[in-house]
Amino acid sequence: MRVNKQALLSFIQEQGMVTFEDVEQFFERSGCKYKGKEVISFLESHRVAWSGWNKRAANALVELWAAGKIVLREADALHPAPVPAPFNKNEQLYRNFYVRTIICPKREDV
Repeated sequence: MRVNKQALLSFIQEQGMVTFEDVEQFFERSGCKYKGKEVISFLESHRVAWSGWNKRAANALVELWAAGKIVLREADALHPAPVPAPFNKNEQLYRNFYVRTIICPKREDV
């Protein structure tokens, strides 16, 4: 099944804050086909937020961001995000190329 953008947005809004791993679990529960070779990265830093999704799944998330419906933020001590496999075995490699990212619904105070 394809990714339902509205259902994805509703999930993010209900949770208030999610990681990419949370979104993958949502895809799994929803029966969405999301695995692929696409990369989601930050233009400013060229660091990768997440990888391993197909084009439709990545585009669904990016389109929500472009429409101003969600915010991608770097994780911090108050809002942690896990290091994705296989980088959890090589923290230095992860820090050089990835940025731990959380996804939040767009709010006026963000």
